[in-house]
Amino acid sequence: MDYRSCPSCGATSFFSAFNGDKVVFTVSDTGVFIADPDQVFDEVLSDIDIWQIHCSGCVWSGPIHDLRLESILKN
Repeated sequence: MDYRSCPSCGATSFFSAFNGDKVVFTVSDTGVFIADPDQVFDEVLSDIDIWQIHCSGCVWSGPIHDLRLESILKN
């Protein structure tokens, strides 16, 4: 599967704050948010602000359209 990655460090894990909770997710090549399997926040993924997401690997933050497309094998 292809994923979007951070334009700064290449990480594929992102987060956003929602009602005080940190929601961790990846972004598919088509822009679909995929919840971290350790979290139960599927219902809030549709409410993530696509203009302000944060990289889990560095200090980058910005809009979803700034992410790079990467082909990565994920288990």
